[in-house]
Amino acid sequence: IGCRQLDAFIAGGEGSAADRVTSADIFRVLKTEALVDIVDWLRSWNRTAKAPVRIIGVDCQATAADTAFALDWLASVDAVAAEGFARRLEPLVNPDARAKRYVTLVTSLTTQQLRQGMKDLEDLQKTLAADGPYAAAPGRSAAAQFARMAWQGLSILEYDVSDSRIEDVTNEYYGRRDAYMAENINHFADGKPGAYWAHNLHVAGAPVSYGADVVNPAGHHLRQALGDRYRTILFEYASARFNAVPIRDPAKTPPATDPAIVIDWPYREGRLAGLFRSLGGGDAWVDLQALPSTPALRAWSTRLQAMRDAGYAASEKVDEVPTSMIKPRPAIDILVHIEALTPSRMRL
Repeated sequence: IGCRQLDAFIAGGEGSAADRVTSADIFRVLKTEALVDIVDWLRSWNRTAKAPVRIIGVDCQATAADTAFALDWLASVDAVAAEGFARRLEPLVNPDARAKRYVTLVTSLTTQQLRQGMKDLEDLQKTLAADGPYAAAPGRSAAAQFARMAWQGLSILEYDVSDSRIEDVTNEYYGRRDAYMAENINHFADGKPGAYWAHNLHVAGAPVSYGADVVNPAGHHLRQALGDRYRTILFEYASARFNAVPIRDPAKTPPATDPAIVIDWPYREGRLAGLFRSLGGGDAWVDLQALPSTPALRAWSTRLQAMRDAGYAASEKVDEVPTSMIKPRPAIDILVHIEALTPSRMRL
């Protein structure tokens, strides 16, 4: 929903980039001056571009909002059908559900409630399908995709609900979100070029290891689907100061309403950045595909190495963050090393 709001602005919507980013339904940690600058530039580009660009959301962490969007569209073409689905999906779209953070909403459900919701959303998808009764109605495809993403949002937390056993899951479960994001990217791209902006460990073009667990990121799925047409740019740093929601207790996920603070992460040995440290440090942009094919570089590029990255939330103690391991090749095409990462200027 937030990306649709920004997309409408860069297509010529009213207001300023600063106001649109501030009011958009996106994670607070993304509401930065840098994003304001990007959105403002895209709007300027689109004024004269022969091929205007779009901003499209591909994540699936907004089940209540996505369900409501699909139901609102259906109500615009068939109020009776929409009312029936609204009754069935009431646990996902009632005012209390829509006021909750996505994770809080889904994990508060029971297994029975979640699976019933998934079944109801599957029926909604069938109703909104291209071969369904509303095939010719404008906006049908977007509504169907929102119903699909609402279903995905339940699926990726299927074993995190109130009465489930998370210890019973497999690596496939932990990789569902990335598999769905890749699916959504391919759906929206429809063969056209695009740029996928996400965390390093979603963009990486090869499996990511967490101890004995191996997860396929969205980038790996895209590499499998697109081959050499998918190119990755990953970022590494020697030390960092960045905005994040603080995890006071590493065993718990904090609410997204916590204020962002600046967290300091000093350089740690054993990371992918170690190569640059050994060479004297500094900023660098490295095309890994163009590296000389020497035994030492081949060994380095195919050995598992650590990336210590944060998402929207981070512990103030870097050693408490799980270490993810990747092989530089084939995970990375371009590696950007920043000696000292500085925090974005927040716009809240």
